Amino acid sequence: MELKQINVDIYQYPKEIEYILHGCNIYDSSSSPDAQVIFANKDNGYFIKKANKNSLEKEFLMTEYYYKLGLTCKYVNYISNDYDYLITEKIKGNDCITPNIYKIPRNYAISLQKSLLICTKLSLKTALSLIIQKIIYN
Repeated sequence: MELKQINVDIYQYPKEIEYILHGCNIYDSSSSPDAQVIFANKDNGYFIKKANKNSLEKEFLMTEYYYKLGLTCKYVNYISNDYDYLITEKIKGNDCITPNIYKIPRNYAISLQKSLLICTKLSLKTALSLIIQKIIYN
């Protein structure tokens, strides 16, 4: 994931998440035209997704469900006021679209293998749901 450092007015965000944005570097991590995603380099890192009202509720519910299964990042907060905000913790490691991951094919293959092993332990319905979610949201 490529991060570009940006400046944001933290007071334009809900008070419930100002503490995350205060005193840290902030990066643009957006990859969708429908939402803005910023990364706050504080503690282990937080992703804050902002989108139109009522557009992140399903993603929040899926994140909550998959977190309980141990399959995704921990959600910190979901706020729906003028906009929707979904705040999640960063997962340790790199994702499969990190530019340098292809330079070491063995690491890429191991990462894919781990993902497939996780999916084989799930019901077919849950595994397909995860795959569809990955396709739609990434």
